[in-house]
Amino acid sequence: MSGPKDSRISLEEMRRREMERRRREELERKRREAERRRLEEEARRKRVKDLQDSIACSSRELDTALGCGREQLSGLKKKIAEFGVAPTAEYQKLTRDVEEVAQEIVTVRARDAATENEQPLRDILADFKKVSDKFRRVLDDTPRVLASITAAYTEKLTSEIAELAASLAEEEKRRREAAKEEQIRKAEREIRERDEKLRQEREAALSEISEMETLFRKTVSGREAPSEVQDEIDALESMLRAAEKGGHNAEYLRSFAAISLAPRLSAIGKKLADYENLKRDYGILSDEYLAVCQEAGVAPKTFPVSKTSLNFMKAEIDVIQQTLAKRDAERYISNAINEVMEEMGYRLMGGLRERPAGIVKSGLYRFNDSTAVSVTYDSNGDMCMELGALDTEDREPDVQEAASLKRDMESFCAGYRRIREKLAEKGLVIHEGIELPPDTEYAQVFNLSDYDVADADYREAEQNRNRSISVTGQENALRHLSYDGEQ
Repeated sequence: MSGPKDSRISLEEMRRREMERRRREELERKRREAERRRLEEEARRKRVKDLQDSIACSSRELDTALGCGREQLSGLKKKIAEFGVAPTAEYQKLTRDVEEVAQEIVTVRARDAATENEQPLRDILADFKKVSDKFRRVLDDTPRVLASITAAYTEKLTSEIAELAASLAEEEKRRREAAKEEQIRKAEREIRERDEKLRQEREAALSEISEMETLFRKTVSGREAPSEVQDEIDALESMLRAAEKGGHNAEYLRSFAAISLAPRLSAIGKKLADYENLKRDYGILSDEYLAVCQEAGVAPKTFPVSKTSLNFMKAEIDVIQQTLAKRDAERYISNAINEVMEEMGYRLMGGLRERPAGIVKSGLYRFNDSTAVSVTYDSNGDMCMELGALDTEDREPDVQEAASLKRDMESFCAGYRRIREKLAEKGLVIHEGIELPPDTEYAQVFNLSDYDVADADYREAEQNRNRSISVTGQENALRHLSYDGEQ
């Protein structure tokens, strides 16, 4: 019963499931960790993008406000020319303040708003707010400047009236003075009414633009878009910029927002939401795919973000999972065989230097001083144990060796049964296979040159072989002498 033995070995179902569960739990932990890092990075990028968008929006608002301020200066300058008076100190100060704010805007805008560092972006946004607050205070001084121009104009008119009064009668003087005063009051009213109307119309237009800007930014800010959707966003932003710079009135802007902007924004928002859902699913599956590739030592493939890629990655994961399950089972079985053989006292000498295709496990275990047990286990689950002599060259055993090997085969019977029992205790199912009886026909010699063994084992095999040759030579000589004596 202890000739060569071929049998089928596999992992106990319960143990295989437990190993599979532990491995999948570890892969899930790695995937969740990868997902956490990815989500934190996405949140940071979104904060950076929101800050950059806010900086860009503040910059545009300051440009608009600066334009309004310069328009007011232009109106005051025209009024000075119309009244024929010299620029007042208040007007000159307002001019300097506006240009100073304009220079501060240029200075703040020159800072690096493309950085990925959040704190510098917050500092830039805070500086924009300081400049905006300062500019608002500067423009709040416009009524006082207008009052100074009006006062200069009044002074001029008063001087003219005084000059005329010298040549006109007192009554005419009073009449002219009254007419001049009424003219001044009328001019002041006209200036105030015209300025108030311009201010209201400008504020209404700016309010419409601000609402459109807010709606647009709320829809697209911080959201990644595929190229075709990004083209739609860029086109829509160009339309918005054209409307902002086109000098259109509030009625036109409201119609533009309702008819042109809102439907496009709604469609873009849906596409962005769909893409975010796809990207989330892609990220989760990609984390799992990278985890199993790392576990299996496989170079991961690159997949674009698409629904088709999800199907491809799922298929790849299934294939790799099956490979990992098979690999883990093979490792467990190989380790279990080593442990059992060592427990039985069979020391592992080494394995084949070059394993044939499909061989998972190859081990040569010392049986006694001159023999060993060869154990092989392949990817199909077939395990084979064979006993043979040891030498350092390829050869067939002689008759005496074959008889000795047959006795060793018989001695190995009980050990083989115990090996099967111990493998079963480790959860390995040994299926019935081929068990050939001890016979000289199955005697063989293992060439240690084919195995990766220690130098001491190799030298010992050579010494044993040399002694065997010497003993055989002496026996032959004795037989020859005995034969001659009989003659």
